[in-house]
Amino acid sequence: MIKQIIIIVLFILHARYLMSEEPLLAHDKLRNGLMWMFENGIPEYYELDKKIDDEALSHRLDIETGNYLRIPITYDERFDTLYFRLHGVGKSIKADEYVTASWHTRCFLQEELENNIVEYWVVYKSDLRGDERGCLFFITESDSISSERRVLIESDQYIREYLIGNNKIEFPENDLGKLLILEAWRWPDSFKNSDLANTIIDIKNGELIRRRMNIFDKIYREIYY
Repeated sequence: MIKQIIIIVLFILHARYLMSEEPLLAHDKLRNGLMWMFENGIPEYYELDKKIDDEALSHRLDIETGNYLRIPITYDERFDTLYFRLHGVGKSIKADEYVTASWHTRCFLQEELENNIVEYWVVYKSDLRGDERGCLFFITESDSISSERRVLIESDQYIREYLIGNNKIEFPENDLGKLLILEAWRWPDSFKNSDLANTIIDIKNGELIRRRMNIFDKIYREIYY
């Protein structure tokens, strides 16, 4: 039943953009959706004490940006992260056709700096054609936990640290749990400026350990990613 609903939604989105005179590229559409989530979805999630109506939020997102929430806003208590996944249909960047694309978005860090809330977000981009695949990194700032997020910096390369006034926000590279779900080794083109691209987090005897990639890891990455 869920699969049928998803197919119907994708068909409606596809039809909408076939009729558009100037359809957006799929990933441009998803970026608009992410900005909408920063400005509306995430603030409302906190304002409503994390009890937001996921279906209603996805419907508004669809109406205003043409995307929908494949995975609703979810708090991952194991790793103290927040995540959601955007899905949408738009033009392919490499062919005159339409493609379904996805932005899996995760907030890895939330800190209070200079009376503002600063967050570190990572977006994992993918689409069914394989046109665009990689990570985007955002650092946002808001006046309060339930206020609109403003993008301070956006990059397609890993941001290890970012200076804000007299303070700086740093990715928690010593937190093995967050490195485990970051999976930097899968996205070497997005971590060209960091050794994290060659770092694997394994589980040994119930404990997380850090190790260097070996030749077999690299072969596996070339085949499957």
